[in-house]
Amino acid sequence: MHEKKAKSTGTILKGIVKKYHLGNDLLDRNIFDSWAEIVGPELANICEPVKYDNGKLTLKVKTQIWRQELGNRQKELLNSIKTKTKEIKINSIDFI
Repeated sequence: MHEKKAKSTGTILKGIVKKYHLGNDLLDRNIFDSWAEIVGPELANICEPVKYDNGKLTLKVKTQIWRQELGNRQKELLNSIKTKTKEIKINSIDFI
């Protein structure tokens, strides 16, 4: 008779995450939950993530002036976010 080895809790959770495709949702959630840590408190006071879909991050910006400024610095901001969130593929940013 074959004895089954008990699986660790971590192994079981990884299986559930994989089976129900939760991994990306959990990673995506990290953008929202850790926004101030990712961009810093000053930028977090100016804008906040409202949507992430297929590599596109949408940020709600407090004012039109800041929207324009962030738009001008979009490439710099995108590169900064990418280096701090390597597991999450962000290809573009929209500002609303």
